[in-house]
Amino acid sequence: RLVPIEQRYDGRHAQRLCSTAYPTEERAGFVWAYLGTGANVPPLEMQPEMTDPRYDSVVWETTWNANWLLIHDNTCDPYHVPFLHGHFVTRVGPNGLEVEKLPDGNPIVTPEAFGVLITAELVATSTDTTVLVRRKAATEDHSDSFDEVQFTLPCLASVWVPVPDGGSAVRLHQFELPIDEDRTVVYSWAGRVAQQADREVM
Repeated sequence: RLVPIEQRYDGRHAQRLCSTAYPTEERAGFVWAYLGTGANVPPLEMQPEMTDPRYDSVVWETTWNANWLLIHDNTCDPYHVPFLHGHFVTRVGPNGLEVEKLPDGNPIVTPEAFGVLITAELVATSTDTTVLVRRKAATEDHSDSFDEVQFTLPCLASVWVPVPDGGSAVRLHQFELPIDEDRTVVYSWAGRVAQQADREVM
């Protein structure tokens, strides 16, 4: 709080100038800040894939040359999956996130199979902070389809990513933080319930 020209800590300007401080908390390798103005700071709610040791997970950072709303729309649009990602599968392996090209495609995310799954009785629910769209007939372990999309204010999109190995689906959480109108920093978590075979490899 020392203003150089005053050369004293109790000067007139030093008493009225200050920087804004925000409550922070370190979790899952990041520093989280609450930028609200209320006196009561809400508890920091973390998704289990980010902190629960039962999950194998990986996190990465990318910068996209696009407005954050376009990225958010892409993430929350399940219909783009079979057309853009139908020949690839993403796994959490011993070296982190691994993308494998499947010569015959991923049978779970063909346009035909996907169309049947995603249009089967979608149910939307919402709260003050979240919007959740879920397929009514979803399996408990989410192994068969991309059956849930959730948006949490202000900038978190969460989706299930199906995999063809019969195990638990990968849960993707994506924070889209705008740099400016045309650039966005994206922090992504991908995690799944650890399989015994994965544990033996890792």
